[in-house]
Amino acid sequence: MRYFLVLALAAFFSAVALTAGPTSSAHADPVDTALYGSGDTLVITDLGINAPVNVRNVSEDGTMGDPGGKDDVVRYDFPTWPGYGGYPGKGGTTVVAGHVDYHPNFQAVFWTLKQAYPGMKIYYYTGDNKMITYAVDWVSFVGGEDDVAQYLVNTTSEAMVLISCEGSFDPVTRHYNNRTMVYATRVAS
Repeated sequence: MRYFLVLALAAFFSAVALTAGPTSSAHADPVDTALYGSGDTLVITDLGINAPVNVRNVSEDGTMGDPGGKDDVVRYDFPTWPGYGGYPGKGGTTVVAGHVDYHPNFQAVFWTLKQAYPGMKIYYYTGDNKMITYAVDWVSFVGGEDDVAQYLVNTTSEAMVLISCEGSFDPVTRHYNNRTMVYATRVAS
């Protein structure tokens, strides 16, 4: 199981292509990996990030769909992957991603993510306007082929992992060679 998730993460944001926007605000079927709206918002004031959050389900084969555009932040649900993922305020490890840039050379929603630092606050507003606060524990730059599944599992303390691309972009493969990963744990709001 972990093998497929790792393969999916290795290909994360591999292609910079336009995709359709949110298709529905209702929860999708576990096998449906289409992008849909959540009514949630991610705010990282120190990085200038204030973006609505869309959702994608991770498929049964571990495929994680790309964000739909340069301003799209995606929270991943893991309906067929017990022990992975979570939701702010409900436990587990919330997995969030966004593009660092977008063809042709536009800064994207997570352009500043690599500037995160330990202690920085992340605010997640749920659709019913509850604010869940996280503090950054660490920021790491990992290889595009590195196994990061261990950071996506449910933990005893509620956590959030933010992922974006980093490093060199290969125009032939349309892949970045590295990822920025930010790991944060929930703190009292």
